[in-house]
Amino acid sequence: AVSSRHVGSERIATKRMPCLAVVRVAAVVAGLAAGLLLVLPVARAGVVSAPPRSLASVVVRDTPPPDVTPPVTTVSGADDAWHRQAVVLTFSAIDRDGSGVAYTEYRLDGGAWTQGTHLRVTAPADHTNDGVHTIGFRSADVAGNVELEQTCTVKIDTRAPSFKWIALAPTTVYRIAPVRLRFRTWDRSDVVHVTLTVFDTAGDKVATRPSLTVHNGRAGTTWSLRYGNGQPVMPGLYRLRLTFVDAAGNTSVSSLRALRCLRPVRTTVWRHIPHCGRRVALTFDDGGSPWAWARILSVLRAHHVKASFFILGPYVAADGALARRTVAQDETIGDHTWTHAITSTLSYSGLLGQLRRDQAAWWSRAQATSVPYFRPPYGDYNATDLAAAGAAGYLRTILWDVDPRDWSDPGVGAIVSRVVSAAQPGSIVVMHVKTETALALPAIIRGLQARHLQPSSLDEMFRAAGYR
Repeated sequence: AVSSRHVGSERIATKRMPCLAVVRVAAVVAGLAAGLLLVLPVARAGVVSAPPRSLASVVVRDTPPPDVTPPVTTVSGADDAWHRQAVVLTFSAIDRDGSGVAYTEYRLDGGAWTQGTHLRVTAPADHTNDGVHTIGFRSADVAGNVELEQTCTVKIDTRAPSFKWIALAPTTVYRIAPVRLRFRTWDRSDVVHVTLTVFDTAGDKVATRPSLTVHNGRAGTTWSLRYGNGQPVMPGLYRLRLTFVDAAGNTSVSSLRALRCLRPVRTTVWRHIPHCGRRVALTFDDGGSPWAWARILSVLRAHHVKASFFILGPYVAADGALARRTVAQDETIGDHTWTHAITSTLSYSGLLGQLRRDQAAWWSRAQATSVPYFRPPYGDYNATDLAAAGAAGYLRTILWDVDPRDWSDPGVGAIVSRVVSAAQPGSIVVMHVKTETALALPAIIRGLQARHLQPSSLDEMFRAAGYR
């Protein structure tokens, strides 16, 4: 049914609808009202918020996802090298999901966990912490996520490499040819760098073999018997030393091994050594008086002076202790034959045999050699003698320009006066191992020094003059 009524000038018609239609309309209106509740102002605790201007201005924020990823930890200071000093590790953690790092912890060799960001792995000198150490580390965040354990290693080695000489062969050479050094070495790192250094009798370094890398066990190296410039070494005594350095930098140094070079040369006669400064060579011949020999050595040591000794072979062989003491004091030694014969009366082979025999005495008693200095008894020689001396390796035939004739026992005062008054820069003084000479030596040294002359050995004289 339809009915109508007027409102103002408008006529509104209404249709009577069935009750079911009215219910449906009411439901729609209720739904719209429920939707409007989302934008209506909310009253709470007496405060009313202002309604938005429109539905378009409403922002709906998403809830952030939960933090389920653990931090990531890195370490600095760890490497694969061996160390002989303490190593400090630093741990740094990052939490990419934003809840933040709660803590970092580490443990050494499977021990208890310790919170912190720094670990010092010690290297005590008593070697108690040597070895390969495993360090575990991890971090946790505020959300409770714990990182899986990570590991790194630190290698500590404070012990020097061990080694043992096996052989130096040959120990006497008569021509320029390589000599071989054999040894055994062991180190925790299994990598050792070996350097060979060669010294002459004066202690000067004459050659160095570049570093050789070896592993645990037997190994070896060689020396060509040449100086660093490639020239062959002069005859004489050489001492060889090996230096072992492991991967951590620990160093071991071998004992010195002696080597004699007796290669043939052309000898030169010296009566005076020019261009050596204000030096004077003190030389002592023969032997035969152990007391005088020992006394001379004591005086030289007390005055910090070096000299040279031409002791006959039988006296060297008979008194090895004095021979070794002479070498230990770094005195220069030379060859004065075996029998003190007039060398010009000997054949080439006869003199060569005496020189070789004298060399053998010094080598067997003191691991030393009289090469390269030869002094013919009485200063007597000929061309054959010089050829034999050169064949035996004697580069320098030593005579003299000052002779106090102490062999005639002129008295202590006379010996002192004759030496001090006659000596000049570069002089070679010949004296003998006798009681009066031993007693005169302190005054001789003081007298020379008062004249600003420096008593010296032949090695010192030639080195000062620029010779090897």
